[in-house]
Amino acid sequence: GKTTLVEEIARLVIEGKLFDALAMTTVTQIPNVKRIQGEIADQLGLKFEEEKDRVRADRLRRRLEMEKKVLVILDDVWAKLDLEDVGISSHHKGCKILVTSRKDDLYFGDFGTQKNIKIDVLAKKEARNFFNKMACDFVESSNDSDPEMEAVATELADECAGLPLA
Repeated sequence: GKTTLVEEIARLVIEGKLFDALAMTTVTQIPNVKRIQGEIADQLGLKFEEEKDRVRADRLRRRLEMEKKVLVILDDVWAKLDLEDVGISSHHKGCKILVTSRKDDLYFGDFGTQKNIKIDVLAKKEARNFFNKMACDFVESSNDSDPEMEAVATELADECAGLPLA
């Protein structure tokens, strides 16, 4: 859900030319700074030859600062991430950072966030309706003829715990 949402935001940003540059990376539970730097750099057309994280961070920071307006999307953040270590400067006013996380107790003030938006999981009925829609209405159309299919669909929707894409 979160990744799909930010992918759609990225698409709209590109279509609307809302930023001069856009970079998106998945952080994961165990952040790999070198991989994060590389993914952001690739999307900005920057190639690293350096191995040291600090040197790469300085080059990435300078590259980001070349853009008047840049959006950096950090998806699936599980723990505090030092943006300076990555090469993302909180001092560059044209650099906006969008962060997604399933950890609502994670403090994002260090990211310079202006607003935190909590998106709850779907209610049971909404999750079931969404599940049916994603299953191409197969479950709904087969309800009359196969009560076993209905039970399986309900169990699957419940198992996804309000996250029907899981």
